[in-house]
Amino acid sequence: MFIFRCKQEVPVDCHKLKETIALLDGHETGLKFLSSLLQKCSAAKELLEGKKLHCYLQKNGLLKNLLLGNHLLRMYLSCGSSEDAIACFYSLHEKNGFSWNSLITAHARDGQYQKAICVFYRMQCEGFLPDEFVFASVVSACTKRATITYGKHIHTQILGNEVEFSVPVLNALANMYACHNSITVARKLFDQMLHRNVVSWTCMISAYARIGQCEDAHSLHVRMCQEVALPNRVTYSILLDACLTPDCLVRGRQLHACITTCNLHFDIIMATSLVIMYGKCGTLEDAFKAFACVKDQNTIMWTAMICACTKQGNFNTALLIYNNMLQEGGLPDTVTYSSVLDSCIAKGTLKIVRQIHAALVVNTLPCDIIATTSLLNMYGHHGSLEDASFIFDEMKQRTPSAWTSMIASYTQHGKSKEAIQLYVHMVMDGIPSEIMTFWRVLDACADQGSVIEGRLIHVVLVENGLECNLSLATALVVMYSKCEELEEGHYVFNHMQEKNLTSWTAMISAYAQFGADMEALFLVDEMLQEGMLPNTIAYVCFLTACVDEAHINKALQMHTSISHTEFLHDVVVMTALVSVYGKCGRPDEARRVFDFMNVKNVVSWNAMVAVYHKCGYNDKILNLLEKMLSVGIIPGRISLVCILDACSSEISLSKGEQAHLLIVKGGYDVDTDMGNAILNMYGKCGRLKDAHEVFNQIHDLDVISWNTIIGIWGRHGHPGVVFSLFDEMLLKGHSPDNITYVAVLSVCSHYGLISEGVHYFNFLMKDYNMAPTAEHCHCMIYMFTRAGQMQEGESFLQTLPIQPSSVTWTSLLNSFKGLPDFDRGEYIAQHAIELDEENASPYVMLSNIYAAWRDEVGYLPYSSCICEVSYNTISNY
Repeated sequence: MFIFRCKQEVPVDCHKLKETIALLDGHETGLKFLSSLLQKCSAAKELLEGKKLHCYLQKNGLLKNLLLGNHLLRMYLSCGSSEDAIACFYSLHEKNGFSWNSLITAHARDGQYQKAICVFYRMQCEGFLPDEFVFASVVSACTKRATITYGKHIHTQILGNEVEFSVPVLNALANMYACHNSITVARKLFDQMLHRNVVSWTCMISAYARIGQCEDAHSLHVRMCQEVALPNRVTYSILLDACLTPDCLVRGRQLHACITTCNLHFDIIMATSLVIMYGKCGTLEDAFKAFACVKDQNTIMWTAMICACTKQGNFNTALLIYNNMLQEGGLPDTVTYSSVLDSCIAKGTLKIVRQIHAALVVNTLPCDIIATTSLLNMYGHHGSLEDASFIFDEMKQRTPSAWTSMIASYTQHGKSKEAIQLYVHMVMDGIPSEIMTFWRVLDACADQGSVIEGRLIHVVLVENGLECNLSLATALVVMYSKCEELEEGHYVFNHMQEKNLTSWTAMISAYAQFGADMEALFLVDEMLQEGMLPNTIAYVCFLTACVDEAHINKALQMHTSISHTEFLHDVVVMTALVSVYGKCGRPDEARRVFDFMNVKNVVSWNAMVAVYHKCGYNDKILNLLEKMLSVGIIPGRISLVCILDACSSEISLSKGEQAHLLIVKGGYDVDTDMGNAILNMYGKCGRLKDAHEVFNQIHDLDVISWNTIIGIWGRHGHPGVVFSLFDEMLLKGHSPDNITYVAVLSVCSHYGLISEGVHYFNFLMKDYNMAPTAEHCHCMIYMFTRAGQMQEGESFLQTLPIQPSSVTWTSLLNSFKGLPDFDRGEYIAQHAIELDEENASPYVMLSNIYAAWRDEVGYLPYSSCICEVSYNTISNY
């Protein structure tokens, strides 16, 4: 606030002014005429013409005149050329208080506050006494940091002076103390004023608004109006800026009414302030009304309207206003472009981002940091990492925000490794990290599992005293948890000075995710004891920790807790409760919760299907499918797989075909798991051709796919197809597993294909170096004995590279049932009993062999100790 003794100038005809100055050379003119020309240059801010006059005065030796010299100083200050004003001052032959005041003002406007204060003291040393305007100017120069000491000293000089109660001086003093947060002193000076002008009131209102005491600011406005002091544009702009939240809407509308009464609502500055205020208060309808009051909107006003829409999340409206601005010839600036870019978050707006990028380049604005960073953010948001990287690489000056934005773009789109590498480059370039930078890099470390880099960042946070920052400490907990370092995560969690719901949820989720269910549930109890109220995410996290029947009591306890809150009707929480009851083996409880839900989404239905699938309630799954379809719910991918499995178990072809049709109509990408489920369903229902057609449509066949199709053809008596499929499987590079060989050997066994069975069994051991399982051996034994080749079966077991199990020997022994070959029977039984003494089956089978011997020869043999047990068994005959 710098004070000058000047009157209001009338509009100046700049063209005539230039013509007049051009005709000065070679003509003598009066001082009054020259003074008038300088005043007109000041009013029109014609710096170039003013400099021409300066040359004329210098050339004609007229700078010795004090009046002309002061008018020249005033001209330079009015045109904003502080440097010329300072040079002019030192060229003057004579100076007065106005001259010195001009120099003080010039230094202050140039940001040279210390020099301005020095000039004030030098002025007095040269015998010039400051007047009220000089005091006001030098006090105004003391509003910046490190100048308050000088300001207080000057204040003591003012006390007792004739200017002590001068309105300009008191205004300047009050403003100075207010700028240094000495609001009490400022208010005391304000109250001491015998006369107050609009500047006095505006200064005090601004002081309260600056420190957030909006109530006091508005109370002063009411008192100002009562004392018949009319606020001006500056006063109203300050008051409107103080309306920051929706709670201030009523007061904002009252101010709008006052502005309308003063007929200022058509003023573009006032209308812009109203638009900004209504945008902050969340009422776009009022903002549009204020916007419409002005016929010719300028760039600032268009931008204010766009910002208001963007802040309220009305992104489409913001983009429409931007288009209207362009259609009406408005010229966006970098702030406009930044605001519009912030609205380009919806799908399909990448085209607009590219258009703005082109406009920035055409208007030579790409060097603007704010606009370029916004452009970088939006390219990153839309996943256009190549464009984002190009913008980043082309930036001549990269701010920490730009680095953070690029790191965030990589992290959000699965490029965590690149994000970490970019952070390393940022550190090497000496760029200081923001809190958001650390947060984003820790997120990247968590996704990448880069615990070493995460620990290094942890060290940096400790060194910078940031380990206590709530968001960063929570990010550390998440990072260590995702890197499976729960102990370190818990250490950070325990040393957090403050914990919020997010940090509790992060730690509980970490324990639940890695199976530490008891620790997770312990933390749940601790959190509730500390009075922390869970939200939707927290309840879902708590319920996730209940994974089996051992946690049923905790699940019931949480259900009771939820029933006393509004979350009883939260579809996400109740769906999680359905899943938990399913995990705990309580399908009936899960169904009761499901039926209680007033609102169900597809996830809720999927959860109930999954519960029944886990419990093997296939008939209920199919009933649930009918209800889903009747209410217009299309099952999700996981539900469809469960439904297909249920159709396979229940041999329900119609329901299976219905599920398959839903998959086709729903446009689902039939992945391997879903394809295998469809394949299995058609196979179980006997639709071999449909099954094989589905098999051929699966893009990424896995071993389960091959096992399923081989099993289908094997069960339906097509050994040739089985062998062809097995050979095709090998040709396509898929390695058979134990289940594959069980399917192939079962076919050989069932259809007596001994040579093929021996071939595939040897292939299993020699070519794939696999150890045969008990099931493989059973298949081979069954194959030999079914063909009556018991001796070959016995030889097969004796030549196995592994020890046959008791079950395998018992299977061979069973083939001798009804045959009077007790020697070989005892030999085989001996092996079976040695491997499992508790198994009674060998004794029963051996007794059958003895019985057959007795029936044939008329007496019982007695050759070994196991005969006693067998004799006791025969006593029933």
